[in-house]
Amino acid sequence: LLALLCAATLFAFDRIHATHQRLLLPLFGALAGLAFLTKATAVLLVVALPILVFLALEHELRALRDRGVMASCALALAIGLSWYIAILALVPGAFESLWLDLVRPLGSAQSGAGASMHFRPVWWYLAILPSRAAPASLLLPLVVWRLVSTRLYRGEPRLRFAALTFLVPLIAFSLLPQKQKHYTLVMLPGFALVSAEAARAFSPRGKAWLARCVGSPLALAGIAA
Repeated sequence: LLALLCAATLFAFDRIHATHQRLLLPLFGALAGLAFLTKATAVLLVVALPILVFLALEHELRALRDRGVMASCALALAIGLSWYIAILALVPGAFESLWLDLVRPLGSAQSGAGASMHFRPVWWYLAILPSRAAPASLLLPLVVWRLVSTRLYRGEPRLRFAALTFLVPLIAFSLLPQKQKHYTLVMLPGFALVSAEAARAFSPRGKAWLARCVGSPLALAGIAA
């Protein structure tokens, strides 16, 4: 549910940015709010941070001052905070528990029986991503080649945004002390898109390269025969 709602929210943003369909702003706000209800602050790293990085790279942060955008963000905030308001009103001791979670650094250790056992090194996601994203992970070298050669898809905003929806959560979650495998799910849609683009871009060169690789041994075998 987390991956589905985050991907839907990012897709709505892509459509709004690419087509300027302002009628989609309420849908974006509703999806963002529902995504926040699934995993709270983790959604900030999956949805909010990639969008902010993208707007900064495209020099479009001024769009955040648009009234329609602010209204959609207010809708997302209202939906996302509704659960907190409900438990504060209905559950005894909820304020103390929420306050402790708020002031505790993100990804820090927890004491007691429910202490987290998910502390991993910074490179942990790079070690598990190949198996989690198989078979698309076989294209990872091509993805890296395309990201470098295109300077993160400079001049191609939609591809740049797709790449950021994969890269930003990967970097953000890698920097947190606690890591869990299910967070790779939120990275896969963006990775799938850039993998497909990398394969498409490589195919003309790849055919020529494969022809040379296959043709040379066959030619040598013909000469030997």
